[in-house]
Amino acid sequence: MEQVKPAVELRWFRLFSGGALELEASTTVKLVVLPAYTGSSLRNNTYSTSASVQVTASADDEEVFMCEAVGAVVGRDARMIVHIPKTHPTKATYDDIQSYNNPGR
Repeated sequence: MEQVKPAVELRWFRLFSGGALELEASTTVKLVVLPAYTGSSLRNNTYSTSASVQVTASADDEEVFMCEAVGAVVGRDARMIVHIPKTHPTKATYDDIQSYNNPGR
């Protein structure tokens, strides 16, 4: 959340069929310095807040996460849902890569 007054709290959750699990997030809140021509009511106490989480791969086909902003500026909470599809690692041999890089050889 950028340039909001007052600052908000951000929370991350992992969603699953039985509910949600709140994740430990790394949060940064920075005071925003707005240009001098900006009205003093906006210039004072304006913040940008970010929060990140580290996730590990699981056996599920897809992970679903929700970031929730809580604070006066967002009213009754604001939410963003993030879907992370599971990636399946592939293996290639040296010969496969050489054939791809040098077609016809």
